[in-house]
Amino acid sequence: TFSTLQNPAVYNVRYSGALEEFVLTSILAYECGCSMKVMSIEDNGCKEYVGLVWMTLERVPSAHGKRKRWSETDAVDHLFAERWKGF
Repeated sequence: TFSTLQNPAVYNVRYSGALEEFVLTSILAYECGCSMKVMSIEDNGCKEYVGLVWMTLERVPSAHGKRKRWSETDAVDHLFAERWKGF
């Protein structure tokens, strides 16, 4: 879905639809317990976008209460969180 987000016209979708699909997929990965360590094979741009979605889920009380993470490890690593401090 990251490729679709980068090039929606190639996939004949609107950017808003590509963005929604990407966010929903990122939320599912978060709930399944994925972490940035697991995503080490992914494109750095993809990791940045996914990391922002995950960090938002962890920091917004209403979102965090509705999402159950099936992992005891942090989704985003410390360096990523520091880079986006204040977000």
